Amino acid sequence: MTYLALRVGQLDTMAVESSVLRATMRQWATGVTVVTTALGEERAGMTVSSFTSVSLEPPTVLVCLNKQSYGHDLVSRSGVYAVSMLGVGQDALSNRFAGIDPTITDKFEGVEVTIAVTGSPLLLLPRLSMQRLILTERRWSIITVAITC
Repeated sequence: MTYLALRVGQLDTMAVESSVLRATMRQWATGVTVVTTALGEERAGMTVSSFTSVSLEPPTVLVCLNKQSYGHDLVSRSGVYAVSMLGVGQDALSNRFAGIDPTITDKFEGVEVTIAVTGSPLLLLPRLSMQRLILTERRWSIITVAITC
């Protein structure tokens, strides 16, 4: 079992190595989603586990996107994204959009999608999906937090 103790509001002054945080968070069970977007003919998708609901009224969600990930800038430029929630047995799809295999140059090749009203691709295989419009973004050194409704 891995343990991590953090002092609320003082992460910047505590010496927590990223490798320790990564090892700890890998033990935390969470859902896995694929976030997709499109702008014109350009489309992008990435595996995201930092996704949560913020409010039911109005319906609002939060997603954290790694600035170095494939598609981060396109989500920012387009102002929209779609979330496809993966289920058990969809590891290959998760790995595909995570970019684990560097030989895959088109993450959408061979993957069935439909186009949402926003223009974002929605994966057809997942059990649940939604499309969102970005209300606000907050940028940190390596991630962008998008709050949407």
